[in-house]
Amino acid sequence: MLRENNFNRKALFLLVVLLLCVSIGCAHVDNRVESSVKKTKKVICTGFINKTLDEGKLMKRYVVYVPYEYNPQTGMPMIVFLHGAGERGQNGLLQTEVGLGTSIRRHPERWKAIVVFPQCPAGRFYNDIESDIDLCIEKTLKEYKIDKKRVYLTGLSMGGFGTWIYGAKRADLFSALVPICGGGELGFIKQRLGRPEIPDETPQEVEQRVQRLKDMPIWAFHGADDDVVPVDCSRNFVQKIKSAGGTKIQYTEYPGVKHNSWVKAYDEIELPKWLFLQHK
Repeated sequence: MLRENNFNRKALFLLVVLLLCVSIGCAHVDNRVESSVKKTKKVICTGFINKTLDEGKLMKRYVVYVPYEYNPQTGMPMIVFLHGAGERGQNGLLQTEVGLGTSIRRHPERWKAIVVFPQCPAGRFYNDIESDIDLCIEKTLKEYKIDKKRVYLTGLSMGGFGTWIYGAKRADLFSALVPICGGGELGFIKQRLGRPEIPDETPQEVEQRVQRLKDMPIWAFHGADDDVVPVDCSRNFVQKIKSAGGTKIQYTEYPGVKHNSWVKAYDEIELPKWLFLQHK
């Protein structure tokens, strides 16, 4: 009887050891599988991401904003933002601190789009870096899943002029424009920035720009008492587009904000809603 009990105990002990070995082996296999999955999973960086444009002529640094909601399997809208004269430089960062970048930080839930922030070098205007901006856009289109039917351009002050002017040149790309406290003619920006080398525009060249923009969805903004860029810069160009038959343009003018009309414009709850509805 004693021998039989010893035999049963040994058999039970061996069975327990066998079960432990099997369970440990399974856990080891599971850990290896889990580790393999972690290694193959691609990490997606979100937020304001510093970028380098190695092949750029004048611009080497820029920023791309990627929302937390970004999914590489689903196309997202893209916005290109052109800053004002005060944010020019080479650090690649200053252009995110005024205008659209500020609104994104305060209301990220409104701006569910990839946003490209090029930076114009000091002493330059956007017509000097159009090829660099093109490269920024092309690079971003390759790096992220973008809905190419919903690519937009916006800018303030000097960037407002850039939005009217560069937006007309790339009417093939952009689905809508949001120019703020700018204008559609180079004459004022040439004088204001002290850039005599910018060629004078002929009335025919301005008319060509109007014709390219007349069918483009546009929401323009300006301050009624702007003391930097006269409000007539927006009023007159908006009227030119309407006179040419443009029916997709709307204009909002704010009293009492002087030049900083972009603060109220980018805070408009309806602006991103309207923008993301526009498509090619």
